[in-house]
Amino acid sequence: MTLKTRLARCLSVSLVLGLAACASSDDVDPDTLPMPVPVVDSKIELDNVWQKSVSDGVQEYYSRLKPVIAYGKVFAASRSGDIFAYDQDTGEELWQADVRETPNGFWQTFWFDDDFTARVSGMASSYEKLYLGTEDGIVIALDEATGEQAWRVKVKGEVITTPEVDAGSVFIQTSSGLVYALDAQTGEETWQTESEVPPLSLRGASSPIYSAGGVIVGGAHGKITAYLAKSGQLAWDQAVSKPTGSTELERVVDIDATPIIIGTNIYALSYGGTLMALDIRDGRIAWKREYAGFEDISYSGNTLYLVDNQSNVMAIDRRNGIELWSNAELRNRRLNAPTVQAGYIVVGDFEGYLHWLDAETGEIIGQYQADDEAYFSSGIVDKERLYIQDKAGELNVIDIKSITAE
Repeated sequence: MTLKTRLARCLSVSLVLGLAACASSDDVDPDTLPMPVPVVDSKIELDNVWQKSVSDGVQEYYSRLKPVIAYGKVFAASRSGDIFAYDQDTGEELWQADVRETPNGFWQTFWFDDDFTARVSGMASSYEKLYLGTEDGIVIALDEATGEQAWRVKVKGEVITTPEVDAGSVFIQTSSGLVYALDAQTGEETWQTESEVPPLSLRGASSPIYSAGGVIVGGAHGKITAYLAKSGQLAWDQAVSKPTGSTELERVVDIDATPIIIGTNIYALSYGGTLMALDIRDGRIAWKREYAGFEDISYSGNTLYLVDNQSNVMAIDRRNGIELWSNAELRNRRLNAPTVQAGYIVVGDFEGYLHWLDAETGEIIGQYQADDEAYFSSGIVDKERLYIQDKAGELNVIDIKSITAE
């Protein structure tokens, strides 16, 4: 293992998971300790519609692997390589696939389990296929109806983000700073482009996003870059956060939060301490504010919702960057990215609690704990129903049944 890899893993554990893996307990700053679980007078009634166990989940590996909803199905995966398709309404299992390249026999599982896993890291669905990326640099396409493999290709570097599928292509960003465009039907490479990767960065990356003929990516160098989707030609780039400080640790400026596009603006959040609104046409800065985070942003209407590096939850007016509210009751509880459900903001923490916040005020108005395992990835909402998977692979589908009047 190289020094860079050791440093990256240490940084990932200490910054992303908040564990004291790189320091003794005597060095722990009290300000980094998690807040206790808030006592909430619940104003909403929740219904766990159905629940499934998706193999062994992602276990202790920090991963944003989460379900995908398409074609009336919920696709869910374990890091080890078990892929499931469930009926969206009933939870009935429709098919199961195994994308490991090497058969996983008993003795291989017992002695060399990690060497015989697929290391699935992200999924997307389109063109009647399910597309998977893996930490081994493999991109796989499965038939959405049967789970049969359509193609499998190798790219350079780890794929630790969700693929973006649009305009007939699968767009991939790897940990090596490479962005690929693959033909969605065949997997054939259309183009690739490379950007610099700093000596030290977080264990993560933002997913590419497609819009209006362009592919937008956030990088470990703190920049947002736009490429032409057909050719990979650089359209523009813009620094969201610039490295400062005398040490490599102080100079970490990763954009691990996937940028979002609303209208003609791109909104990007960097670990280096900047939330920025950019014009999608030329990268011109509309506004910027001092917020630091690595979890994805969500939005509803004119409001952005984000979780910062200390797990404070904020609401920001997307038109001008003005903070509307901030909630510190869940500080340091290692929250996942916020999800908008029926006018509420849902976040999950390291003890398996889900918290519902009023989107207008930030007040916590509901809680639910289906298990005691952490949520690394955010939920997804379809028809106001929340689908969310914890690190152990427990997939819960939750409805808001009723709301108590004030």
